[in-house]
Amino acid sequence: MPGPASLGPVLCDDSVPGRPSPCHHGSSEKLTGPLEAAGSAITGGEECPYPVEIRKYEYDPNFAIRGLHYDVQRAVLMKIDAFHYIQLGTVYRGLSVVPDEEVIEMYEGSHVPLEQMSDFYGKSSHGNTMKQFMDIFSLPEMSLLSCVNEYFLKNNIDYEPVHLYKDVKDSIRDVHIKGIMYSAIEADIEKYICYAEQTRAVLAKLADHGKKMFLITNSPSSFVDKGMKYIVGKDWRDLFDVVIVQAEKPNFFNDKRRPFRKVNEKGALLWDKIHKLQKGQIYKQGNLYEFLKLTGWRGSKVLYFGDHIYSDLAVRSLFFHFFVGGQMC
Repeated sequence: MPGPASLGPVLCDDSVPGRPSPCHHGSSEKLTGPLEAAGSAITGGEECPYPVEIRKYEYDPNFAIRGLHYDVQRAVLMKIDAFHYIQLGTVYRGLSVVPDEEVIEMYEGSHVPLEQMSDFYGKSSHGNTMKQFMDIFSLPEMSLLSCVNEYFLKNNIDYEPVHLYKDVKDSIRDVHIKGIMYSAIEADIEKYICYAEQTRAVLAKLADHGKKMFLITNSPSSFVDKGMKYIVGKDWRDLFDVVIVQAEKPNFFNDKRRPFRKVNEKGALLWDKIHKLQKGQIYKQGNLYEFLKLTGWRGSKVLYFGDHIYSDLAVRSLFFHFFVGGQMC
């Protein structure tokens, strides 16, 4: 079977208001592994095994960009601009463009009212589910959704779009939770992670100028350590004042019940009560309230680097007046 067709230059047109910023294709091409793993998960599960023929679809890094919306009930992927207008010609069902006339009939025009749009977590006050895909892992998720939709449509298989969305979402989640993605990347790190010497230069400059730096990630310690050693160097922990892994964001920002736990050099969890977050150590879980208490850090000048600024800052802004200075894919 052919791979996903490119959505075309219309999705990357600088003249379109509200155009989301696409990731560099060199980075998105490296997401083939997560897509393959998710495809294997959804076609190999015992609870709801999908046809194995779906695995024949190939990942096309040019198929989608971050910021697209997916209508869960109608199973269509589209671009909606900053004024909530559907960009006609960008609406896809599976791998095929939906005619403008059909789009206008479906939505009674090309404008989607704000109350029908979903929030950061995919929920709408009107019961609609218009999910916006924002982070870098959304690229393979959108591709897998479109490929499975395409397979069902081409083979005249009757299906419920809501169930399909949930199953694909769960398969993407399992790739992370079960460690499938981390194992695949660690086994061939040069294939999936772009090395850039500028990364260390920027971090070192910030550290040399006395800036307090912390790393908060949902990834496990072994994966973070191997990745950072490859990108920054063996002494990467010397650049950060605090390192927190498996933080379980966004719960990290609003759940006071989860204390920090120290991780030793072998990756084992210690039971010590944490009285201070020490430089050079790695901690697991925790929460923002404890983070502020143990570091004593306060202030409004925080430079944020991340791949999902909008949702990451949605809760975080309750505690900091963030100055968003950069975004790294």
